[in-house]
Amino acid sequence: MRNIPPLNWLRAFEVTARHGSFSLAAKELNVTQSAISQQVKNLENHLGCALFIRDAKQLQLTTIGNHYLPTVNQSFSQLAAATQSLFSHHPFINIRTDIAFATLFIAPRIAEFRRQYPEVQIVFENMIWWHHQPKMTGQCIEIRHGIGQWPEPCERLFNDQALAVSAPQLPDIPMRLDAFLAYPLFELTGVHYNWLLWLTKAGMQPINAQQSPVLIPMAADSSTLLYQFAKQGSGISLLSAALASYGLAKGEIKQAAVLPFAVRDSFYLIEPVFSLQPYEKAFIEWLLSICAEVNATLHTTLHTT
Repeated sequence: MRNIPPLNWLRAFEVTARHGSFSLAAKELNVTQSAISQQVKNLENHLGCALFIRDAKQLQLTTIGNHYLPTVNQSFSQLAAATQSLFSHHPFINIRTDIAFATLFIAPRIAEFRRQYPEVQIVFENMIWWHHQPKMTGQCIEIRHGIGQWPEPCERLFNDQALAVSAPQLPDIPMRLDAFLAYPLFELTGVHYNWLLWLTKAGMQPINAQQSPVLIPMAADSSTLLYQFAKQGSGISLLSAALASYGLAKGEIKQAAVLPFAVRDSFYLIEPVFSLQPYEKAFIEWLLSICAEVNATLHTTLHTT
């Protein structure tokens, strides 16, 4: 941290580079031209190289100055965004979940919540494997995918199923092994269901006489990829019914074959350990109501794998 230059030196550099002039930079920052020039000189001495080419007619960035400027700009932009997010007077909600749930479940429906609470800023934080994430700091509504075996209390959001989904233009698949093996099959890693279990449940025999699987599915660690593979007609994906629900309703994907196949894996709302603000309570109530609607559309007679 000791190698980071003072912020006022960096700001003087950024504004001077943007205007191409010490005098205009001084005017924007409401200081004297000599003060700006000295701050830039201090920065150059600190870094051990010139950032500007100075002559009587114009001020130009050196090659290394051109390379340094985007990083400085990005750093100030990130600092401004974080300050606005964390310290603005507008209420905001931090939501931590995996990108598939945010993309396939929340994103298509979030406009409804925004219409009710337009003043609330919503910040999404991506999470893939919860146990690889750093411990949360501050208030955050967290939604995890798994089987609910975590230290924290949690509420299951769905009685989920694994659906075989494909692009609408693909024909319906007969319940025969050879019919499924005619297409690329995609499945999710890190869960307790796969194509081997699904096909076995369907009464097919995906194991040969040597007790070896007769299929080699392709796998991904994100249901968003599985959704895209199906939607684009790349093959058949084994996808969470909860995540597929909106795409099925809109006709972006369809069930390639119908088979009730309940799964242990689901999405869970981690019980907050902090006092909820009214808008956080409102978001959780909205989320639970949406999940209840989706649950109502899923099959009620299920057989857990």
